[in-house]
Amino acid sequence: MKTKITIAAIILFNFCMTIAGVSAVPKKSAIRAHFNYTVFNTVEDKPYIETYLSIDGSSVQFKEKLPHQYSAIIEATFVFYKDTTIITYSKNNIESPIVGDSSQFNIFFFNQQRLYVPQGTYRLEVTLVDKNLASPSNKTKESIDVDINFPDEKVCFSGLEFVDRYHKTEKPIDVSRGGYDLYPYFGNFFPDNKNDLNFYYEIYNAEKLEGKDKSLIIKDYVQVFETAKTVEQLVNYRKVKSASLIPHFGIFDLSKLPSGNYLLVSEVLNKENKVLAGNQAFFQKSNPNLTIDEHLLANIDLESSFIKGIPNDTLKKFIRYLYPIATGIEKIFIYDQLETADYPLRQRFFINFWSDRNAMRPDLAWQTYYASVQMANREFGTPFKAGYLTDRGRVYLQYGPPNTIDDRKFDTAGDDYWGTVPYQIWHYYKLDSRQANKRFVFYNPDLSTQEYPLLHSDALGEVNDPSWYTRLSRQPTINESAPQQQYYRILEDFRNPR
Repeated sequence: MKTKITIAAIILFNFCMTIAGVSAVPKKSAIRAHFNYTVFNTVEDKPYIETYLSIDGSSVQFKEKLPHQYSAIIEATFVFYKDTTIITYSKNNIESPIVGDSSQFNIFFFNQQRLYVPQGTYRLEVTLVDKNLASPSNKTKESIDVDINFPDEKVCFSGLEFVDRYHKTEKPIDVSRGGYDLYPYFGNFFPDNKNDLNFYYEIYNAEKLEGKDKSLIIKDYVQVFETAKTVEQLVNYRKVKSASLIPHFGIFDLSKLPSGNYLLVSEVLNKENKVLAGNQAFFQKSNPNLTIDEHLLANIDLESSFIKGIPNDTLKKFIRYLYPIATGIEKIFIYDQLETADYPLRQRFFINFWSDRNAMRPDLAWQTYYASVQMANREFGTPFKAGYLTDRGRVYLQYGPPNTIDDRKFDTAGDDYWGTVPYQIWHYYKLDSRQANKRFVFYNPDLSTQEYPLLHSDALGEVNDPSWYTRLSRQPTINESAPQQQYYRILEDFRNPR
């Protein structure tokens, strides 16, 4: 039995806003910040949410308080709404460290806090204000949905927290949990110099539902996001006893993990090997120096393969067609190794690619995909780019056709509406086995190429720009902090696609 995955997801988004103001330090054009949250419960059934805010100092205003002492101050407000009722809120000033000159403004500074919120579904409104700017345009608001759900009749997981650094607790402080002092990792992208994936979560209700001191197994593993294939070297098990609250801290070494999109998956199982609850979190890894090991493909049989007889140049073109649905390391082969690979290696790569996706009928999987590529080339190609290489073509090939397309042509302006460039909103009722009710916004800013690049999506691993609706406006000067009613038609299209 699984708790809602929305509890486990780490939400990452960027605040972008236009700021105006005058001071001795050159003004900035937008606040850039990362916001994450994790939901936990207590043995007393008092749920709480931890918020993590990381602010890019190079995007905010520093003010000189004393000679050669500069600092920035951001006012952060968190308000939880149930419909239109405020359930709880928090407002505090986040002050940067003191720096000596403008060369040190590119620091990041952080805020972490804990808010107790009853179980339920809420709209969390986050507002950031640069206190060193007097202009009314120094403020931005963004909203996300937060689901806090710990049913008594199920074994449940807390949210999953990525951890930057940790040590054993000697004296409990605000970041103490489960015997550790845990300092959060802001975001879900792990660059090539960040190879330790540390994470923490809690399991609830196991004693109540399984009995006291019953043997359980916690399983953590990493899956390739595109194929749901388990990364064999990244699987850990831990034996635990049932309790009302089970803290769990895990570590994975990502140094040998190829670049790509992944899921960290966690499960708790009973002695019958039944999964009692599960949890997962999306992350991205960059390891640009890792490539496909050609020796792993050496044993693939070419004589009886379904691609026997395909000419070398045609096969090379077919492999390029795979790019929109390839994993990170497969993309490295297509982009960096394809040109220098010999014909047998290209054959083995192609066979292995489709066998990974359909072991029983790789030929059928390829034929089905190839038909989709031909369709994408017809529907989304431009005079300058093949359809499968466009953003619309890639999304079509990766996720299939959307359930609805809201196609907006050139919109004229009105009294309270600025008009828009052409755009499309693709709506998927079910994107894949893990995501539902997802949208993609494509737009045509230059009005000529008809390529429609991807502007914004609420799907995992996709371009996400909270200020996307401002990019569609035909207003000559875009003010990202303008009241949202200026964009009411655009936002209505996104929230209620037709």
